Amino acid sequence: MKLINRLVERLVVFEINQFTGVVTIASSGSQQWNMYFYKGIILWAEGGAHGYRFWLRHLSTIYSQDNIRLFDRERVVQNNNSDYYFVHALVKNELLTRSKIRALIKLRIKNILFDIFQLSEQESLKIVSKSQSSYQSLKNNFNLALSDWKFRDLLVETYQNWLSWRKKGLSLYSPNLAPVLCLNPNLSRQVSPLALKNMQIMFNGQNTLRDVAVQMDKDVADVIQALVPFVKRRYVQLLEVPDLSMTNFSISA
Repeated sequence: MKLINRLVERLVVFEINQFTGVVTIASSGSQQWNMYFYKGIILWAEGGAHGYRFWLRHLSTIYSQDNIRLFDRERVVQNNNSDYYFVHALVKNELLTRSKIRALIKLRIKNILFDIFQLSEQESLKIVSKSQSSYQSLKNNFNLALSDWKFRDLLVETYQNWLSWRKKGLSLYSPNLAPVLCLNPNLSRQVSPLALKNMQIMFNGQNTLRDVAVQMDKDVADVIQALVPFVKRRYVQLLEVPDLSMTNFSISA
């Protein structure tokens, strides 16, 4: 817990000092996240494991060929490596209310903070900050009106979520893992045929725990907690899966 407490202390300084610029957090491996600040307010965060999966699972209710064209068009207009173009497209075309878009941005930041906290229990993460002028920061085209929260509050909320996850004995389970059902005659004798069929559909090794939680309209901690007994009996395996690619948002998707 010392590493994570030290991490929180280092991160909250960016709000206190009204930092403007980019904060990069990196592991000793390939994991890396970028956080964008304007005068101490966190505007956006990206990186880590599953950036595009986030959008696919949370935009499924408005996923259509017409909207895919709008996202793709905005990607070309913005012409950079950031997936913030989804936010631009949502606002510009009024695909969601501003309150829902704001909630998505907040959730994206909290998901990334959670992943960072979880990894920080295993290793000391490297934090590098690069200051920018207000003019340079505004050129990134972030919508300041959509960021009406305090970074400290997001840190505290996510930290409390992580502590709860930890107390439930889930610290070894990443929400980015994908459950896959292992065919086992013992399992067939313990659940009904309908329940087994539903489990085969849901736990197919392609949907992460976060994906499954959204599909089931449940908290991801409740989903993994319910699965842990099956994991321990080897009825379910948890696999690492890659992020989705841009082809999942293409016209032919």
